[in-house]
Amino acid sequence: MCDFSLEHYQEILDLAKSQGYAFKSFLEKPSFNTVYLRHDIDLSLEKALDFAKIEKERGIKATYFLQTDGPFYNVFDKEGLAIMNQIYYLGHEIGLHYNKGNMQKQVKALNIKKLVSFHRSPKEFLGKKIKGFVSACEPRFFQEIKYVSESNNFWREGCVCQILKEKKFPQIQILVHPIWWQNSFNNSTDLLNDYLKKYPEERQEELRDYLRKNIKSYSS
Repeated sequence: MCDFSLEHYQEILDLAKSQGYAFKSFLEKPSFNTVYLRHDIDLSLEKALDFAKIEKERGIKATYFLQTDGPFYNVFDKEGLAIMNQIYYLGHEIGLHYNKGNMQKQVKALNIKKLVSFHRSPKEFLGKKIKGFVSACEPRFFQEIKYVSESNNFWREGCVCQILKEKKFPQIQILVHPIWWQNSFNNSTDLLNDYLKKYPEERQEELRDYLRKNIKSYSS
């Protein structure tokens, strides 16, 4: 069944492997049957770590793009640094999920390679090379190969498992947001409202406002 359960996510990973796809970092040279598995982490470092462990169990490498200025987590505090390091030591790549400000300084602060994706993909960066950086949105990863995403909790071309079954594309970039992958909610708004409960009440309205501005499917 195609849904957003963790069980189906694991089925997707297993299917890709059974179809002969190799999972590579954006920093590695492509080969025939390559998947670039990307996670943009806007909301939950804890969910990111859950996915990193699932992928590690299957010998799969993914790239986790983390924000330095998002309102939902602080990658520089004790908890944030610990999770980032765990993801890295599980064998995954860490990149910058850029929103605004000085890209170079943010990468240096994270002490990572110059690997970047973009929050809400601004036009000046979408489909273009960024001097001195490897961008998940540059042509060789975004236009010259198959790109699929479940942004706003929705696969625009149907579940990626169908694309993997057909095996029409020798190289695929798959963008997955770990926050969506829970099977106990009827819609994304209920899921996000439940997630907000972990924060103090005085912060929840500020965070709801952020969600309204950044996630189309959020209607609360």
